[in-house]
This record gives sequence, C-alpha cells and structure tokens, in this order.
Amino acid sequence: CIGARVICRRNIDFDGGMVNGTEATVKDIVWDDKDNIILPTSNRCIFPNLDRAMTVTLPKQIELELDNGSIYKMLPDEVSFKDKNGIWMTRRQFPLSLGYAITVHRSQCMTYNKLVVDLTGINWKPDDQLSLKSSNTDTEPSSKRRHLKRVTCQTSNLDVAKATRKPEHLIICERQEQLFCGRHVLRALSQTLDLFDDDYLKEVAQNIAATEQINRHGEAIQLTEYYYENTGEYDIQVLKAALMNIFNIDLIQIGTLQPNSLILSHIKDVQAFLIQQNYHYYCLRRFRLTEDYFFKIDSKNPTYHEPIHRDNILNFLKSLLEHGSNICVTVQYISDAIEDEITTDNIKTRLWALPDAPADREALVNI
Repeated sequence: CIGARVICRRNIDFDGGMVNGTEATVKDIVWDDKDNIILPTSNRCIFPNLDRAMTVTLPKQIELELDNGSIYKMLPDEVSFKDKNGIWMTRRQFPLSLGYAITVHRSQCMTYNKLVVDLTGINWKPDDQLSLKSSNTDTEPSSKRRHLKRVTCQTSNLDVAKATRKPEHLIICERQEQLFCGRHVLRALSQTLDLFDDDYLKEVAQNIAATEQINRHGEAIQLTEYYYENTGEYDIQVLKAALMNIFNIDLIQIGTLQPNSLILSHIKDVQAFLIQQNYHYYCLRRFRLTEDYFFKIDSKNPTYHEPIHRDNILNFLKSLLEHGSNICVTVQYISDAIEDEITTDNIKTRLWALPDAPADREALVNI
C-alpha cells in the first residue's frame, strides 16, 4: 500500500540504484484499468466479490521514493524458471518485500546516517566495548552522545589510495574439504556461507536425475552421474541449476576466445567466471570498488586471492583453455524469449548478476 516501507529483492537497474537490498517507500501505485482493483468501499463484506479476483491484474508501475529522495518507477518483473520437476514456469511480479524491519544479515554493510545503540539493561556491563564501522559524518555535540561513550566509532574510508583492508579480510572463501569444491565455489561466487549447503545441492542433483529419467522414458539414471555423496563431488549441471534456482543466474560456457563474441567483446564488464580445472572448481570475481581486478577465489588457497588485472584477463583465460579447463560466465537470466536475449544495450547489467557482498563496499588494497 502507499506509504509502505519496502526492500527490493532482485538486481533490476544498477544505473537507477534499484538492486537487491535497496530500501524505498511506496509513493504511488499506477493502474492501467482501475476497474480491476478490488477495494473495500464500505464496511460491508467483500468476500462475495472475490470471484473478480481472477481478473485482477498487476499495477502498471509502482513509484518508489529512494533514500536519496529520487523517485524510481518500477515495472513488473517477469522471470522464467524450472521447478523441481523440470516444468517451466513464468512468474510476473514486483520483486518487493515489506521492509519496516530487516534481519542483521540483510543489514550487513549498509550505511545509515545515524545509529542508536541502547547500552542499558542486563546485557551490558560497564567495561563492555562495542566497535562500529560507520560512514556517518554527523558531528553532534558530545552532550547528545553521552549514552554512547562506550562505543568506538571508526570512519570507513572507501578511497582506494587510503583503504587499509586486504582482500583476505573481506572476500569469503571456505577451506577445501574433500572434493566439496562445488559447494565452495558457489559460496565464493555468492560471497555468503548461508546458501548452497550439501543437503540442498544433493536435492538439486536428485531432481536433475529424476527429470532426466522422465526424458529417457523411465531409463534408470545413476545419481553418481551428478554427485558422489561420500566425497562431495558435484557435476557442473548441479552448480548451474543451483545458481538458477537461487539467483536466477545462468552459466554460459566459453569454448573459444573469438573476438566477435558479444560477451568476449565486453570481457572487462564480466562480474565473475566459474572455472573447472582438472575436476576442481574455483572462481574469478570482481568487486565494485576494485573493479579493475579479478580475484582468484580458490578453496585450495583460502588465505590468498591472486589479483588479475582485467586488461590481462583474456591471456589468463587463454592459458586455461589451452590446458583443457572449462570456463563459464555468470549471466543474469530473464527468459528464453527473443526480446530477452542479451544485447549490446543490456549486456553490462546482465553480466553483473550476483548480489553485492561486503567486498563490493570497500576498496581492496595490497594489489
């Protein structure tokens, strides 16, 4: 409803600032035909009119006021995907959730003008220390901040020349466990440890096997074609399906480095590559405030992330292909319709498909 506080749940428009996690307030809801709207005009029961609900359409657009005061006009977003039974489905919606309150995980790396911390009560003792990172430049008199005297505020500087955070401090990378590099690389790509656990990946593999068995008219399919439970080895199809299910991201394989390829002609705009080298997965990923470099994120070497300047990325990929590696690019998937194909107009947005991570919000140094 108008006035509601909402959060965007998808990367829609990077240039317009409407990305996963953007907070906004609903200012207006614009309809094509107001006759399709069911509104309670009185205190009488509206349930007898619910047969009209089948004809209700989505609004033409929703006008959102961003925190900087600008107005963003959001149009319905349509995505196509396969369910767990392999059936193609299309969903058309406004990717918004109510955002009056958010979890601590969602608030990670957000910047707010003011932060109030209540240090009273039984959970705090006189000697407790709380360290906060903030970009707040508000200089209120100390008399107004007496209740925050135990809070140490540090200003986060995003200037590349003055930043002090090493890539290893911010980039998420698990240490290699048996052959679970499939799980490791998905978490490295998404920069979160909360997704892609092994139970989920096994379920994805089982669904792929079940779908393939249907396509082969009941022919028996071995699950080991897609994963080995004892070692944690996952087929690339499992990783591809998992990324599609969670982020609506497709993996497009690069077989040759043909300069006339649309993706390769925009190779410097790619956000991430997934590499399969000798049955081992790792990724190359860029971050917003250090966009000139790809970082090699490999679970075999979790304490060092080799930086590769994007001017040199083609030579690096060429060497991988010469040694038989498989290379995939992460691309935002919309649908298989012709009008949703990747074009020169949308390729930059489509190539930056993964949600922002802590390493996107702070310049990385020691490169």
